[in-house]
Amino acid sequence: MKDVKNSGLPLNKEERIKHFKYLISLLYPFLKQFNEEQMKEIELQAKIQGLRSSEMELLRAVSSDYERLYCNNCKTSIVDLHRVCPKCSYELCLTCCWEIRGKCLRGGDKMVQRYLDRGKAYLHGGEPLSLDKEKNKTSSRKHVKLPSEWQVKGNGDIPCPVEKLGGCGHKCLELKCMLPANWVSMLKIKAERLVKLHKLDNGLGTLTGHCSCLFDNEIGVVNDAIQEHGSKERLYSPLAKDLQQGDLEHFQWHWIKGEPVIVRNVHELTSGLSWEPMVLWRAFRDVSNKKGSSNVNVRAIDCLDLCEVELNIHKFFMGYLEGCVHSNSWPQILKLKDWPPSNHFEELLPRHCAEFVSSLPFLEYTNPFSGILNMAAKLPANILKPDLGPKTYIAYGFVEELGRGDSVTKLHFDMSDAVNVLVHSAEVIHTSDQLADIEILKMRHVRQDQMELYGNYRDSNLPLEEQVGMDFWPKHLKMIGITSKKEVNPCQCSDSTTKLLMKTLGFQNEENSKLDKESNGRIKEAHISDTSFSNMHFPNGWDEDSCLLMKGQVDADVMVKVVKSPKRKSRTRKKKVKSCQTSLLVQNKEELEVGESNRKIYKTHSDKAIDACLTNEASGGGALWDIFRRQDVPKLEEYLRKHHREFRHVYCSPVDQVVHPIHDQTFYLNMHHKRKLKEEFGVEPWTIIQKLGEAIFIPAGCPHQVRNLKSCTKVALDFVSPENIHECIRLTEEFRVLPHEHRSKEDKLEVKKMMLHALKYAVEELEKLTA
Repeated sequence: MKDVKNSGLPLNKEERIKHFKYLISLLYPFLKQFNEEQMKEIELQAKIQGLRSSEMELLRAVSSDYERLYCNNCKTSIVDLHRVCPKCSYELCLTCCWEIRGKCLRGGDKMVQRYLDRGKAYLHGGEPLSLDKEKNKTSSRKHVKLPSEWQVKGNGDIPCPVEKLGGCGHKCLELKCMLPANWVSMLKIKAERLVKLHKLDNGLGTLTGHCSCLFDNEIGVVNDAIQEHGSKERLYSPLAKDLQQGDLEHFQWHWIKGEPVIVRNVHELTSGLSWEPMVLWRAFRDVSNKKGSSNVNVRAIDCLDLCEVELNIHKFFMGYLEGCVHSNSWPQILKLKDWPPSNHFEELLPRHCAEFVSSLPFLEYTNPFSGILNMAAKLPANILKPDLGPKTYIAYGFVEELGRGDSVTKLHFDMSDAVNVLVHSAEVIHTSDQLADIEILKMRHVRQDQMELYGNYRDSNLPLEEQVGMDFWPKHLKMIGITSKKEVNPCQCSDSTTKLLMKTLGFQNEENSKLDKESNGRIKEAHISDTSFSNMHFPNGWDEDSCLLMKGQVDADVMVKVVKSPKRKSRTRKKKVKSCQTSLLVQNKEELEVGESNRKIYKTHSDKAIDACLTNEASGGGALWDIFRRQDVPKLEEYLRKHHREFRHVYCSPVDQVVHPIHDQTFYLNMHHKRKLKEEFGVEPWTIIQKLGEAIFIPAGCPHQVRNLKSCTKVALDFVSPENIHECIRLTEEFRVLPHEHRSKEDKLEVKKMMLHALKYAVEELEKLTA
């Protein structure tokens, strides 16, 4: 483990000098701004006291190294200068001070957010329990901060707020510091001298003017979306074994632009330690037993209602490997909650922690102990550090979109940069009977969506298929990610081929009008849709031409539902139908559902060719990632605010209110919503199918979501790169104005504190190396 901990620091002196210069050049502008903000408050305080700023002597606040100091109003962490009441110790950050003086104080709202349990039946389209509508309200209430209650004095002094606002209302707030006197200003002077001495710019000058992968198709890249200026953007995705020393600069070229990076087969460079679930459990149990703990129960989240359950760890892992279902055949998708605890990962699974860290590419950034460009690794030993991992994410999965209860991490921002590695996956086989039951439940979900969104209803005495009838499907198949019917352009294929295609898909015309009579059923829907794959990252060895349901930019997305009599034998047949424009794999699966209406589901579908790729054994896809560009965030937020009622959250309740579209973590955009987002706002994400051993780097400020296609064990690590400090600071400002009790409210990262200590370390080391 000792070697692993030191692997993020280059041994070569010239390399270290280069990295320290790069670090200083990127961080110095933020130090300069931080110092200016502090000097502004010092000058104001000097004016209040009738002194020159150079004559000011500030008192140091009393605090422990192992505690964080937060603003009482906005909950942002306090790094250095702040104001505090000498009587009740009410503390206020500088930003809140400026806002009070400007009469625009934010960050002190209170939020009351409830999702009421409407009963088990409601989860799958049943009637909700009778609830008091008033109790179901979700609101964000503001503190009452009237000018008469919290007024700034004429000289700019700020009194302690009244009791109902958290203060005592008796004294004026005093300006105090956390760091030694002149600590920040002296660091600025030293850094400025090095910037001038070494002619450092903003860091971009150390990188080449272009990316080599734009000219070399063999370098390990994937074509991506075409941008507004018309050039093709690419995702950098090298093989781990091919990475060499010069590739760090290549990584930086993409990273500073805010692009994700994928490194493939990182597990091939490790010792091969098993990440099998039971191996993890035994390793955890052995360490726990030595510490006197014998707890075999874990907490998990049921993805259907998002409620916490407690179960035996062995039972959880059996479901991980073999699957688990509810009594109505709906898959029970569980996500393990904080196991093993991330703040004890190294202690409880030391060998696995060392294996994971050693597998990470670009250790200059990702090594949590010694990464020379990882700002989080520069915090002194006596300072409380944020929990940045490694952390495991262990959850079940399901290859198709269920619509409800999917194994997802909903759309969110990470508080910093992150790298996520898929270390284990297991495919669960589901029976044909279960799949048929799932389709029926999906129809009930669609009916419920129809009634709640539009108030439409049908005769409940009719069979379910008639309630969700032909006039309903074209409009509302879209709600669950399926496009409506589109006419197929005629081609020059032979009549026999055309007839075969039409009959296989269930189209009716004069020549095949007997289809309904022969099957004694009803054709529910058939459709073919166009889909662009410009933003798809396919698994290694696959491209657009490899997927059977694609030709060029066209995806034949086929779904056929037929209700038939129980007299015909159940069978499965496959027919490959070729035309001059498309190549379709039509796979008809008929399953008997015994019941009052003797229903049978007859279905074939693919969604954007993902199923076609994932169901092939060679693909090995474990998780589906959607990562959005920073510049698209305003449009993404606008879309979610506009359509928030179409999403469901806790207890499958509709999302009634949005505080912040992304920080709330209440939305997952399925295929339908991603298509709709592109149609309405021209926004689409980078879509990545993560395979075993792939490390995905996600830049700070890029909202993303994940859906497990299989049972997956992923290990993630947060790190703080100098290229993205501006995004971390921006996110901190967004967290600051969220209501109290919001899940994302707390400033856990303390990025400004990291910036100061990382810059101090770099300045001192560069001075030593160049002395």
